[in-house]
Amino acid sequence: MNNISRRTLLKATAIAGAGATGAIVLGGNPKTNQELLDTLFNDALTELPAASIGAAIIKGGELVWSKGYGYQDIETRTQMNADSIWQTIGSVSKLVAWTALMQLVEKQRIELHGDISRYCGVQIRNPYHPDTAITPYHLLTHSSSFSSRKLMSAPDTMADLFCKSYTTNLKQWVQENVLEAGVSYSPELVFDNYRPGDFDNIKNDPLGVLSGYSSINSVMAAYLVECVSGIPFEQYCEEEIFGRIGMDNTAWSKEILDKSLLITPYEATKSQRAPIMAVYTKAMQDKGYLSTGEVKSVDGRGYLSVQSCDYFSPFYPSALLGTTVNSFAKFLAAFLNTGKDNHSQLLKPETVNQIFTLQRKDSVTGSGIGLGWFQCSDRGPSVWGHDGGGPGILATVEIDKDKGDGFILFVNNFFVNYKKVLRLTGDIRKLIEHIDR
Repeated sequence: MNNISRRTLLKATAIAGAGATGAIVLGGNPKTNQELLDTLFNDALTELPAASIGAAIIKGGELVWSKGYGYQDIETRTQMNADSIWQTIGSVSKLVAWTALMQLVEKQRIELHGDISRYCGVQIRNPYHPDTAITPYHLLTHSSSFSSRKLMSAPDTMADLFCKSYTTNLKQWVQENVLEAGVSYSPELVFDNYRPGDFDNIKNDPLGVLSGYSSINSVMAAYLVECVSGIPFEQYCEEEIFGRIGMDNTAWSKEILDKSLLITPYEATKSQRAPIMAVYTKAMQDKGYLSTGEVKSVDGRGYLSVQSCDYFSPFYPSALLGTTVNSFAKFLAAFLNTGKDNHSQLLKPETVNQIFTLQRKDSVTGSGIGLGWFQCSDRGPSVWGHDGGGPGILATVEIDKDKGDGFILFVNNFFVNYKKVLRLTGDIRKLIEHIDR
């Protein structure tokens, strides 16, 4: 990502190469393209900075290249690869919850515009607007009036939701914290004061993602799936999503994943970040989830390792999917192939088209959203994706449904220089333009 490597990369319109999972063809020289990719991501390790990076490129609906850079574990000098397991991909995990919900909508077991109260045998209402039903559509478009920023975003709470070992499961957590009869229920924390579905008056998001953005929406989507399917959400995802399209080494609980492939999450000690983010580091350290002593990577940069962190809590449908870049590429490819991958249909083509239809445009941030996915309108109406972040992860996935192209970028360090991440993703997009399938 230095000036020389970026110029070389962006001028490379007639070169060729091979990645870990298949051939990428730009022209004639079989070595140069891989060298360009290696330069791009090895530079990024230093400049962002990051302990490790996982990346994948999809072209014409197929995974054509993927690779890992840096270390799966710095202390043991275990090298990264495309099958190393990320213990969390942050809010990109929500795409799985939305898929599960839309599968049941597609099967007419859940009504998209129906009252969510009918599915779990309990009345669920915003007490400020008790006459207005909350629907699955409101969950998918972040217009439900649920407020995770007040309930979940404090540094101590966020640290626990990623790392704490809870005795309650998803269903119990919802019943205790979100439903009116719950022992820990507080309407001031659970709800914002606007009418569900009132796009014009949705509360601004303090973090600037999307007005109304709330992780409770995906938790409630998973709760609905449990109520309607009659099985735990983890099991539903394994049977109807992961297993169906061959997503190996993918699960919500890290206990069932190959421990030898788990990536150690890190935070760089000298990241270029907003000073306010230091409060999250302190909360992680105060609770024993982040080491106090640093380890040095080969470039001399210091990192704090995330430790004693389960990456599995009742909050899991919102941020805690464990997966690899190779496996998650299968998930993205399914949406680029009319809902089908590995000869198995994940969703019907008409459902996929419905998901990728703009539902609302945020007047504050300019962000557009379909059914769960964000529209990257500055790159065209057919480009959709999602970002995610948390202890040890900054994630971006993006697809162009018309071209059949896409990419995955997973970065091991949440508190990076975000301007450099935007520059990196821009370079990836330019490279994809010149790749032949």
